Amino acid sequence: MASPPPPGIYVPVPTFFRKASANELTQPLDLDTQFKHALHLAKNGIKGLVLLGSTGEAIAMTEEERKTLISHIRQGFDGVGYQGYPLIAGTATQSIEDTLRQLHISKEAGAQWGLVLAPGFFATCITQQGIVDWYTVIADRSPMPILMYVIATPHKTSLPPSHHYHRNIFNQDLHTTPKANTRPDTTTPPSPIPSPSPPPPSPIFPPTPTSPVQNSPTATSPFTPSSLPPLCPPCPPHTSQPSRAWDNNSSPS
Repeated sequence: MASPPPPGIYVPVPTFFRKASANELTQPLDLDTQFKHALHLAKNGIKGLVLLGSTGEAIAMTEEERKTLISHIRQGFDGVGYQGYPLIAGTATQSIEDTLRQLHISKEAGAQWGLVLAPGFFATCITQQGIVDWYTVIADRSPMPILMYVIATPHKTSLPPSHHYHRNIFNQDLHTTPKANTRPDTTTPPSPIPSPSPPPPSPIFPPTPTSPVQNSPTATSPFTPSSLPPLCPPCPPHTSQPSRAWDNNSSPS
C-alpha cells in the first residue's frame, strides 16, 4: 500500500507574489516570502505543507513557476536542517496527461505526495464510476502516492468506497475504513437530528420591549449606526499584492 505522510497537521499554504514591474505582465513569485512563511509554519509545529492547492493559485501559474516554487521550498528546508520535511503538491487539471505530468514535475522538484483534484469542467455529468476510473488511471501511472480530492458540491459524488482504493492512494490510511466487501448497515434509520437551540440575544442589539408604539410608522429605534460600538479596531492599510485573477487597477467582470 501507499506510504501516507506522517500524522499531524498539514496546512494548505497561499502562494506569494511580488509587485509586477513595468515590463512584466503578471506578478512574479515572491520566493523569499514563500519560504519564510513555510519555515514559520514548520517551526511552530505544522507537520507538513500542501503547496499549489486551491488556496495556492496554481491554476494561474505556469508549469515552470510551479516547479520553481516546490524546488525553492525543498532546497530551503534542506538548507536549514529540515531534510525530508513533508510536502504535498496539488494538481488541478482537466486531463489525465496534464495531471500525470504535474505529478512527475512535482516529484522531481521535491514533493513526496500529490493532491489530485478530480476534473470539474463537466462536474455535474461525472458519475461515481467515472471518479473511480479517473483515480485508477492516475494512480496506476503516478510516480508518487496520491491523495484523492473530490469537491462534493459540484461533483455530486463522493470518494470511492474503501474496496476501490488503489495501492498508490493513501486516503484509506487517514481514517478507519470498514473491512473489504462490507457495507454499512442501513436497516436501522438514523436518529433524527435535534433542532438547534436559538442563539442568545446579541449584546449589541438587545431585545426591545414590545409595545404599540413599536409598530408605529413614526417610531424610531434607539440604536443608530453611529451609536454602535466598533466590533474590532481599524485594520491597517492593505499592502499585499492582489490575486492574478484580475488586475489591481480594474474591477472583476
